[in-house]
Amino acid sequence: MKHHFVINPAAGKGKKIDALQNEINEICIERELDFEIYRTTEPCDATRYVKSCIGADSSMHRFYACGGDGTFNEVVNGACLADNAEVALIPIGTGNDFWRNFTNGDGFTDIQKQIDGESVKIDAIAYNDRYCANILNIGFDCDVVKQTTKFKRRSWVPSKIAYVLGVVVCLFRKFGKKVRIVLDNGDTVERPILLAACANGQYYGGGYNAAPIAALNDGLLDLCVVEKVSRFKFLSLVSKYKAGKHLEIKNADKIITYTEQKHIKCFFDEETDFCVDGEIIRGKMLDISIVKNALKFCLPVGSKIIEKADRRSEAVPV
Repeated sequence: MKHHFVINPAAGKGKKIDALQNEINEICIERELDFEIYRTTEPCDATRYVKSCIGADSSMHRFYACGGDGTFNEVVNGACLADNAEVALIPIGTGNDFWRNFTNGDGFTDIQKQIDGESVKIDAIAYNDRYCANILNIGFDCDVVKQTTKFKRRSWVPSKIAYVLGVVVCLFRKFGKKVRIVLDNGDTVERPILLAACANGQYYGGGYNAAPIAALNDGLLDLCVVEKVSRFKFLSLVSKYKAGKHLEIKNADKIITYTEQKHIKCFFDEETDFCVDGEIIRGKMLDISIVKNALKFCLPVGSKIIEKADRRSEAVPV
């Protein structure tokens, strides 16, 4: 097996890159591994690199995405459905949520445990002509990501503060998005919404548990839709939403639709921002489906997928 360390040099504002590369070199040379370190140079470069490697021969390749969720997303789009590719994540970006779907998170920054890890099959979300590993979201939280990205570009703004500032800015802007969502059975959700999260994993936005019963290997897409509410009501819900307790609040069914699907379509009246694993994309329509066992994901030694919570009865039906 060849080990490829795909490094985003801008991840974490570049603070850990040189030290990480030195550590990778030292460990891989000592262990006499066949390895390569590749620094990306532009958006989608990681996807092109992965595809070129796995297309060159049929031997097994493992790609370690060294960056945030966006870097991991690019690696996933290169490796998805490939028989000779495994993917791994070394979270050093300013946005890291995918690793929260696993136990023993410390193992993800341990190069030795990563190299000694074994792969398991996990699902992926297909949308239009691309893939998403974690969560695709629309509405308020997408707007927050867009604002947060702007703040993160400012060297004097700490990453954790950037998200808070993004929330504050969006609170003072127009609430609500018009969307029509068509479900598996043909039913529709068609009304102004605050946000919608289409999830394979549970977390996004720096630890917000939007999809508390989602699992990476259940063959289901978890859809959480929050109705358009007042700013006051929104502020009263934020802490519950972050903790993954929003399905348990009083009269949750009046403002939250939570359902498990395999395929949905979203239609917008105009070009709209949506967020895919932390990256902003625009479009007027989304065709979204779950792809069972789409990826071979390498688990660091000692880590496991967090099993699906037994809370189906608490999910709010459409």
